[in-house]
Amino acid sequence: IAINIYGCNMDKKRWERPEEWWPERFLDNSKYESSDLHKTMAFGAGKRVVLVLVHFKHL
Repeated sequence: IAINIYGCNMDKKRWERPEEWWPERFLDNSKYESSDLHKTMAFGAGKRVVLVLVHFKHL
């Protein structure tokens, strides 16, 4: 199984200006929900992703 990570991160329907490095987009809670971070596939997928989510959930 191959996941199109580029497609997840460059979807203009989902992200404003996806071609720009703009991590601040996730600081504005009114624009994107915290669950949107999962849509970037930044932490991968599968059973090991849970360890990362537990860590970042408490930040």
